[in-house]
Amino acid sequence: MRLSTVADPLGVFGRAARAARHGAGVAVDRTEIAAIDLLGRALASSRAEEALDVVLRSPLADRAVRSVVDGPLIDAAVQTAVERGVVERISAELIASGAADHVIDQLLASDELWHVVDEIARSPSVTEAITQQSFGFADQVAGEVGRRSRRADDRLERAARRLLRRHDAPLHPEPS
Repeated sequence: MRLSTVADPLGVFGRAARAARHGAGVAVDRTEIAAIDLLGRALASSRAEEALDVVLRSPLADRAVRSVVDGPLIDAAVQTAVERGVVERISAELIASGAADHVIDQLLASDELWHVVDEIARSPSVTEAITQQSFGFADQVAGEVGRRSRRADDRLERAARRLLRRHDAPLHPEPS
């Protein structure tokens, strides 16, 4: 037998349905409040940091991070940051606050930076570039020395000719 076909002269079924919906809503509200309270207590717990470490080391966290990095979200965020000049504003604030100087000082004082510089300096491509530049520099120096030497030779030769013209008789007479 269907409920709609049964007479409900006092509206009992309607009131019962409303009461059930109201009771369910109250139960849901109280459950949500209890869940939030429980979460607050868990986060305030001395073990919350340990629990967070377990979660962050989980494969689920790894998949979540990969989906964010590999997905369109990161591209959209970077595009928006570029369009709105976020990098320029942050740079200007860092420079104005002097924080950039502090960061640079810390970077220059770090051993890690100098290890990286040493690795770069030892790399074959850098060594080859320095060698090529050294050859170029040596060529430039040799060219300049050659030019100066030729100029000095020319000056000496002109001085010798002037000297020889002043004397009527040649120093070494030609045999006849």
